[in-house]
Amino acid sequence: MSDSFEDFMVELRQEFLGKLPAHSRTITDAWRDAMADRERKEALSRLATNARHLAGAGRTFGCPEISEAAETLEFCLIKVRRGANIRLEEMTPFIAELIAAINWAHLEKY
Repeated sequence: MSDSFEDFMVELRQEFLGKLPAHSRTITDAWRDAMADRERKEALSRLATNARHLAGAGRTFGCPEISEAAETLEFCLIKVRRGANIRLEEMTPFIAELIAAINWAHLEKY
């Protein structure tokens, strides 16, 4: 067990960074499913859940670039869920930006 709150936060940050590749795979798989129209609603829900988690956790653990990219994607997904006329293809740059931020943070900080 950690001796201090700071030690505890360092451990949590390392755990967060270590899980980034799994988030990247989940986002990539969900995006692929949504684009292929395989259970699109469920796939978009998985994307939104991951984006929401990463938006909060990124800032908490010193990865604001992940938070910013995740917030942009989440906002777009909320608009789609509310019926906005946004084609999925228009979200591809947001997916790519989030994946790039995840990969950079994992390589640079882990």
